[in-house]
Amino acid sequence: MSGDAHPLMQTLKRNHSSMQALSTQLQALQLHDPVGLARTAVEVFHRQLLPHFRMEEEIVCAFVAGRNEDLDQIIYILKDDHAEIEVLFRKLESEVNQLSLLRAIGSLLEEHVRTEEADFFDLLEASLTPEESTHLQQQIERASKP
Repeated sequence: MSGDAHPLMQTLKRNHSSMQALSTQLQALQLHDPVGLARTAVEVFHRQLLPHFRMEEEIVCAFVAGRNEDLDQIIYILKDDHAEIEVLFRKLESEVNQLSLLRAIGSLLEEHVRTEEADFFDLLEASLTPEESTHLQQQIERASKP
């Protein structure tokens, strides 16, 4: 099964484009409006990232947990990243020194995306049958409906 061909992998990778865009923006060397950017980043976090994290943890990770040690280790790292990113965004909602916090979040998001794309997706895909991938994709679609 090719990762680019299956809708599950396409969905997971598509969600990363918004994370990568936010990461790049937050790490920019010249932030002209850190307060405005912080506001926008918090909105993106609540609207896109947090639901994405929950979907990964509650649907995808829960489904494949225990299949193999390497996958379990990556899941542990990703869940830890999710928790750390959430803490940083909660701080950002009330933080005075937003510039350094924005850059820290951007850096962590970039690292998180790299880990998922370089390790998690390949291990995930290798651990799933085509039927299981279809099942997960359907669960994600149902969970995404309002």
